Amino acid sequence: MADVQRLGGGNPFLTIELARSLGDKESNDIGESTFQVPTSIRALLERQLERLSHTSFRVLEHAACLGIRCNQKVLSAAAGLSPIELDLVLRELLETGILNVKEEAIEFRHDLLRQALWSSIGAPTRRALHLRSARALTRYSGSASEIAVHLSRAGQRRRAYAFALRAARTSEAVYALKECADLLEFAIQHAPTESSTTQLVARLGRIYLHIREYHKARPWLERRLELLNNLHSPNVERIEARRDLVVVDTYSSRIALTKTIAGFRRLHEELSELDKEAPTLEAEILGSLFWAAARSLKPHITEDAIRKIRALHSRCQEPKVKCRTARSLGIFACYKGNLAEAEEYLREGLTFARQTDDEVAIIDAYIGLTILLPRRPDGALAEEVLEEALPLAQRHADPARTVAILCNCSACFMYLGDFENSESLLGQAKQILETNDDVPDMTPSVFYNLGYVAREKGLKDSESLFERALYASEATGMLPIRVESLAALGLEALRRDDVGRARDLAAKALRSARNREFLLDDRSGLQLLLARLRHKAGKVEKALHRLADAAIKARDKDVPLYLTAQLARLDMLIGEGRVTDALGISDEIFAVAASLKAHQWMNRAEELVNNSKGH
Repeated sequence: MADVQRLGGGNPFLTIELARSLGDKESNDIGESTFQVPTSIRALLERQLERLSHTSFRVLEHAACLGIRCNQKVLSAAAGLSPIELDLVLRELLETGILNVKEEAIEFRHDLLRQALWSSIGAPTRRALHLRSARALTRYSGSASEIAVHLSRAGQRRRAYAFALRAARTSEAVYALKECADLLEFAIQHAPTESSTTQLVARLGRIYLHIREYHKARPWLERRLELLNNLHSPNVERIEARRDLVVVDTYSSRIALTKTIAGFRRLHEELSELDKEAPTLEAEILGSLFWAAARSLKPHITEDAIRKIRALHSRCQEPKVKCRTARSLGIFACYKGNLAEAEEYLREGLTFARQTDDEVAIIDAYIGLTILLPRRPDGALAEEVLEEALPLAQRHADPARTVAILCNCSACFMYLGDFENSESLLGQAKQILETNDDVPDMTPSVFYNLGYVAREKGLKDSESLFERALYASEATGMLPIRVESLAALGLEALRRDDVGRARDLAAKALRSARNREFLLDDRSGLQLLLARLRHKAGKVEKALHRLADAAIKARDKDVPLYLTAQLARLDMLIGEGRVTDALGISDEIFAVAASLKAHQWMNRAEELVNNSKGH
């Protein structure tokens, strides 16, 4: 009914006749290609057209070809009339009630009347009208996409192809990537050669991959590989096509990460056997292999990938390659706790990314830098990233990169105790996740951070948020977040004195963190949970030893872990009446927290010390 009212345009006669016509048919789907304008409406139009002069009828045909609305200058050029001649014709057409004139625009009062007129025109005349419309639009700098459609319908396939490509480039330049994808699909239908088709199919598949519409990317990437095989293209291009398919299958959860790793390793082996080097493709494959292995907690494969990335970084000086390899090396150094080395590589990656003039590379370089923030909170760096990289990611309409920036910067602010800023960033990230189904990877981190902030603020929903983070980490294979979420839920259980549940959760976390070294000693949550459980069991010295060991290892590698472990030690020592030892640790906490301007840690330490003095 809504479609009937829309097409009727508020005209009672048209609406009634349209509804009656649809009621007489088995199907009432107004969107079907078999839909015909009702006979009664066609008869009404014919009676109005009978009173028109030949010139007015010809102008009306051109207007119908140009669409429900067109510009007066374009219509004048298409009809071959001067502005004065067109003005005289429009006066006659206005009297019929078929057209309206609003400033420079001419529009049909009802699209049904335009459809009825257009359906009465024969195919040869339609092609001629489309050609004249294309020429008129070209003369007055009309939309390249609109010109392409008219040229296609006029039978001018090569010219339609050229205009479609021009329109696609324009859309891509302003990051209207969905519009660009539609135009590329149109261009593919008009491509003059199989070679040009292959290039466009590859470009379209990569655009859908970039905007994370994986269900659309896959068929085009498969078609690209098929075309490359038919053309006996170089092996490098076929390896690149297969790499894209592995990426699509991974992000769309079609295959497990173990298969992803095997796929990338096989592609790198094949690439290594070729006579011709392809450093950019090699950097992409190795970077993807490193990411998949790190995410799956496969330390040996990760280190092997890093060894190859380091060799490529040394021998290749191309900025496109250097920015990728430097980012991977920086992220790996961060995972290993070498924060100074990590920042050096990541800053180097940003420098090379800027040399490429590739905004996506610049965004990725900044995202690499944000990986430092949860381990070494730096408000100035977070502000720099939000100021420089976030607008770029938003301009590119890239939800995944936008969420990554928001989430990592929120972690920085939450560890600095700026919960208001952290919540604001997480709120934006959560909103993007709720409106985009293709950004699952960051969901666990967003909900874990929301749970952390809720816990620190004493809110009741912290446990439910950690549970959501746990569920999302299991669905996406994010094992580090799974470990942290299990540990956080264990600590929540201990607060309720549910020691049995806390032990079960700790056991699950330990099984997930079987590669503990790679997880940097299981991160802060699990260390704290294990120590608290030992303390509950009366094993005070073992609990204190675990926390001291964690603090020593994390001193220069993970500041929040260091402060968390030290605060737990402080709490336990005060509880045991060992005030002198406790005061020494509180001084260390103050010194480190003050250097970060992280007042929440100092406030907690001060509160514990003051409570001990009261006792």
